[in-house]
Amino acid sequence: MGKMDLVALVVTREQHRELELAKLTAVTPKELVEDVMAIRARDLFILVGILISQFGKEKAKELIQKAQYPVYLKRGKEAAEKAGHPKDIDGYIEANTIGLLSKIHSAPLPEIIERTKNRYVFRCTKCYQAESLLKHGAGDPEILEVVKYCCPNDTAWANGFNPSMKFERTKFLLDGDDYCEFLAEVE
Repeated sequence: MGKMDLVALVVTREQHRELELAKLTAVTPKELVEDVMAIRARDLFILVGILISQFGKEKAKELIQKAQYPVYLKRGKEAAEKAGHPKDIDGYIEANTIGLLSKIHSAPLPEIIERTKNRYVFRCTKCYQAESLLKHGAGDPEILEVVKYCCPNDTAWANGFNPSMKFERTKFLLDGDDYCEFLAEVE
């Protein structure tokens, strides 16, 4: 290949911008989210595989929790401060479901199963992150078992928001359930 042939292959800046714009306008928001989650899932499986090979499965779980949990705990504390530290279920719903989840475009709003003055049970039947992790990790159950520890955000956020509120995940998509289900309860 001569020098002139090589020059003909190089894309100009303007052509590059046009190509990028064409790619972005051709993709749907759903496809964009799925692509991002697929990249994240592949990266997580690589990282977790390395952690398991270096430290073992249990230590890998511990390290992931140690890295993730404090970040979401802090975010929950910040949300509580911004909301005036409410201790009731309505305050949690207002801050989490309405204030947080409604602003995250890739997070579907939860289905409310039960809502009383002191108790809130809700489900997420769709989760791009869980779907992607299951799709890309289906062949390696050991790694998938550890990757699940990358999903502490709901519990950590709730514990930061109101440490006296009982909060637990009762169903988990990554355990094979049809949805993630959560219970928030105050006395």
